[in-house]
Amino acid sequence: MPACRAAFIFSAMGFKEVRVLNTAFGTHYKKEEKEQKSAKQAGAASEIKLDDKFFATSAEVKKIVDGSSSDQLVDCRSETAFKKGAITKAKHLDYTKVWSNHTMKESADVLKAFKDAGIDIEKPMIFTGGLPASTVKAVADHVGFKSLKVYDKTLEEYKADIEAKAEADSKAAAAKTEPKSENPTK
Repeated sequence: MPACRAAFIFSAMGFKEVRVLNTAFGTHYKKEEKEQKSAKQAGAASEIKLDDKFFATSAEVKKIVDGSSSDQLVDCRSETAFKKGAITKAKHLDYTKVWSNHTMKESADVLKAFKDAGIDIEKPMIFTGGLPASTVKAVADHVGFKSLKVYDKTLEEYKADIEAKAEADSKAAAAKTEPKSENPTK
């Protein structure tokens, strides 16, 4: 599972052809000789920037919660964690339904897991739940699903972002309705 997270982050940083070994390390390990990539292609640490297309924002998630977006929010944590609290309107898909014993499950099993969770594979998806979200995204990418993002914040961070936005909007609205004072020294 950590390999999926690492692959997700490397892809978001712009690295090309990032792959995850779909087996327990060493089980079917085959050494392949490859040309070393140039330092420019690999990128120096100072040049690395995460690509926003991989990440969903709190505003995007809020649109799902409000019903103004048909995108789907998929919580990929365990059943126990999901029951303790989740973002409103999140559908639950325990990552173990698509990933076990260090491997992705067969495509038919993945499709069944998504269907059983009530997820429409034709609609855009935002995965949440930390490391499991990156794992499920990697599996969904592998199966060929499109329009996938990861919301890389916790439930608490989401709530804080939404509260901060509501407070800022409230202050902005109040500032617009306050009467403008005229300068008596003119």
